[in-house]
Amino acid sequence: MTDRVFVDDAIGEIRAVRVRGDRPVGLVVGRWSDTARPRLADVYRGRVRAVDAGRRLAFVDLGEAPDGVLRWSAPRPPKGLVEGVLLRVEIAAEAYAEKGPRLRRLAGSSDSNAAPGRESGPFNPGTLFGIEPTDDRAAARGWADLAVDLALATRIALAGDGAITIEPTRALTAIDIDSAAGGTSGGLAPPAAKINAAAALEIARQCALRSLGGLLAVDFIAQRAAGPDPAASLAEAFAAQGVSADVAPVSRFGIVECALVRGRRPIAEDLSDAAGRPTVETTALAALRGLEAEAAADRGARLTLAVAPEVARWFAEDRVAWRAALTDRIGARFDVVADAIDREFWDVRRS
Repeated sequence: MTDRVFVDDAIGEIRAVRVRGDRPVGLVVGRWSDTARPRLADVYRGRVRAVDAGRRLAFVDLGEAPDGVLRWSAPRPPKGLVEGVLLRVEIAAEAYAEKGPRLRRLAGSSDSNAAPGRESGPFNPGTLFGIEPTDDRAAARGWADLAVDLALATRIALAGDGAITIEPTRALTAIDIDSAAGGTSGGLAPPAAKINAAAALEIARQCALRSLGGLLAVDFIAQRAAGPDPAASLAEAFAAQGVSADVAPVSRFGIVECALVRGRRPIAEDLSDAAGRPTVETTALAALRGLEAEAAADRGARLTLAVAPEVARWFAEDRVAWRAALTDRIGARFDVVADAIDREFWDVRRS
């Protein structure tokens, strides 16, 4: 099956989606407000700020970006790794939560008098999947919206029956599997082994789509009859999705623990707050897409975008120059007003 890539170049953000068959399998979001953020595989000139030999790590100043962390496994620091030295490094894992990006040292060196900073070109989500994007703007927006909805959903229905519930915590991501998704055939529930197998495939897909990393704990349904080993099914599904993971055997409590290699920051951290609600910026950018769509539907109308007060303040600050970009696309025929509506919603009115 040939994968396709769609790039939604919207005001305020670019969303790149990898599609396999009829579903998104990869999502990367790049926002205008976050251009200084170190991205996976970016190359930097970094100056060693401090060396902690006891913990076998060094803190590296990357310039405008947050400090990165460079680790080693030998008892002593690598030769030449001393405070003040300038190194060439690559982002091996993006920053997440309160932790800075993890670095990989590259061969060669930079001018010792040069300032720390990015060496690689500007972030371009459209090139990340190694596939030429499909030139279809309407389809790109639809796929991007679907990918975001899937990546932020707490409960995902399985084909046939059953569902998985994904709940990130500070320590790990917990996933529960149950058989009460949406009815059964002839009143008989499918075997637990069948639901577990479908769940393993969907879990791997969701981990790839959401860029999940770190510890994962999956509570499979107890199998009273012989069937595929859930841990083996999960390991096979991870491999098929290109997710690097170490999968432990099923515990006596029916839990499968996994360690996923971290790479990109989880999509949820880009789009949601700590409570799991869309951030003010996420709502604002979605409202802009809605406003642009209304403008395309009625090319002569004067439009008013009504949003919650905190979202209206984001618009008023205009830190990403959204107003000029929108005016360039639809003309100066819009207003943004604060209204008594929920922060997650907006309303486009015609006058």
